[in-house]
Amino acid sequence: MSTEQDKLHHSKRIHNKETYTKRQVKIAKHLHGEPPKAAHVYHKVSAATCGNSNCVMCGNPRRFWKERTIQERGLFQQLLQLEDTTPADHSSQDI
Repeated sequence: MSTEQDKLHHSKRIHNKETYTKRQVKIAKHLHGEPPKAAHVYHKVSAATCGNSNCVMCGNPRRFWKERTIQERGLFQQLLQLEDTTPADHSSQDI
């Protein structure tokens, strides 16, 4: 059973989604000069993007600037630390 608080949270969530979508439609009208055909797509996507993945502003930044992600940087840093701590001469070990 739903409580009054659950109903309020649900209605607030729906209201916020509709308000955000209306705001994005306004932005799209201003930027593109005409109202969008499908306003429902703006509940997850910003109206300011062109949607072209080849665009520098809308595409993957790793592709354009060849930058590593934070996770990759951390991984490579850990690997470098492991290389520094391992012994350099492996020939002295008994087999």
